Amino acid sequence: MKYFREQLAGAFDGMKELFPESVPKEYAEAFYVTSFAEMVSMWVKRGMPESPETVAEYYFTLVRSANLP
Repeated sequence: MKYFREQLAGAFDGMKELFPESVPKEYAEAFYVTSFAEMVSMWVKRGMPESPETVAEYYFTLVRSANLP
């Protein structure tokens, strides 16, 4: 989890809108890291049919769409 947290924290630096001011950043990061880890786990269990880049794009697409007004 530490690796995911470090890597995603860097990715989220340019996406501050994902962190509502009412939620401490550490909680928001934990939410996004664990959801990403679950996606990776599912991807591995399915035999990794998509490329890692595709899975990452799926994740960021979902994150962005979940934050639309």
